[in-house]
Amino acid sequence: TDGFVTANGSLCLEPDRKTVIYKHCIPPEDMDRLMDFSHRSEMPIVAIPADGEIIIDKEDENVALVKEMLNMPTVRIAPLDILRGKEIVQLMAFGSEEARMRSGLFDEVLHGCEATSWNPYFCDIVPAGSDKSVGIDMMLAHHGLKLEETMAFGDGGNDVGMLRHAHVGVAMGNAEEAVKAVADYVTTSVTDHGVVNALRHFGLL
Repeated sequence: TDGFVTANGSLCLEPDRKTVIYKHCIPPEDMDRLMDFSHRSEMPIVAIPADGEIIIDKEDENVALVKEMLNMPTVRIAPLDILRGKEIVQLMAFGSEEARMRSGLFDEVLHGCEATSWNPYFCDIVPAGSDKSVGIDMMLAHHGLKLEETMAFGDGGNDVGMLRHAHVGVAMGNAEEAVKAVADYVTTSVTDHGVVNALRHFGLL
């Protein structure tokens, strides 16, 4: 492994998972407003610091469903206030899209952010202008590679930009239809050797 594109492209790391190649953080003023919002809202929020422990401010039935569905590891429950002054590279907000919009989370709180969703129970929130395609470009520049040398694999809504950007975008067989529509090739599902089968299709194995 030559490195990792994480947090939907807003944090790129060396193989040691500690050395930062690229970092794009949630605006501090957005985080200040979010901390105030979290005290008056019942919506669970996850915060992912660039260099620390992931926290969630509260849990509800949506969180319980996602934890069971994705077999998520235990995340510490703590107020977002403990992260004041820290660099945050990604957030997650639980609940339906309608509930998130109704809450004013984006109109009133997170002015410098954008959301992407690959699960009906929550959305990923990153700094505006971040996505996995940006992370790919940062990794290519760091390693002296060309975009023509890239192949990307994805199955969720947050992978669309990456699949469009990479020289070859491969959608997994279990991907959403919108993801398959932008891919250059659709392989078998992630549980049916999808990556291996795609590499064989393109003569790389």
